[in-house]
Amino acid sequence: MVDDRQAAAPRDRAPGGLLTSEGLLIFFPAAPATNRHQFLSRSLNRPANIMTPISFASSAEPRHHPDCCMAISQPLLHNLANILPRGPAISVLSIGSGTGLLESLLLQMLEDSYDICGVEVSPAVNKYLPEQNMFFVGGTWDLCPQAGKSHVWIFTYPREPKLIVKYLELHDHASLSKIIWLGPKMDWQDYEGVFASSRFSLTVLEDCGAATYEMVVVAEPQVNGP
Repeated sequence: MVDDRQAAAPRDRAPGGLLTSEGLLIFFPAAPATNRHQFLSRSLNRPANIMTPISFASSAEPRHHPDCCMAISQPLLHNLANILPRGPAISVLSIGSGTGLLESLLLQMLEDSYDICGVEVSPAVNKYLPEQNMFFVGGTWDLCPQAGKSHVWIFTYPREPKLIVKYLELHDHASLSKIIWLGPKMDWQDYEGVFASSRFSLTVLEDCGAATYEMVVVAEPQVNGP
């Protein structure tokens, strides 16, 4: 991948998880190294009374973790993983990734052919994504050029519809296959119009593992008739 990312200061790693072939989500800490599984053995000895994201990511019902705006559940993670396009090298950019918890859990579920990166203003916000998976911008108004090279954009609880408008105006490209919006149902009316004049059609995911007051919307390129 061609990067514009900046290196964040080293910090303690918070936990992520790995979905096994048996459907079990096993906790292990995220790491800056490219080998995602190297810390698995030490994680199995973690005390059971310590609250970790595994208890949220393995839940059949959506539950809120203090490090994520969106309620997390195993069905939600499965549905988000299934939304992503298939291919040998899929780049996913989460714009406004916060602590990176949701992105880290997704990253550990997927094959190595997927690259999930986050975008934030301050390196201090990120807790869960490896340093090499982060990009940083000058402010909440600033755009990340990596969007012009990514196949999927994710917006989780975005604060301003105009930011998505600016990304579409400046960084929409032929290889951009999906935009995933996650947030409160009451906010969607402010964002739906953003896509009205774009090349994307909208699908609201039903029974996707989100909380009752939250929703997941997928924007995909419109299919033109013959």
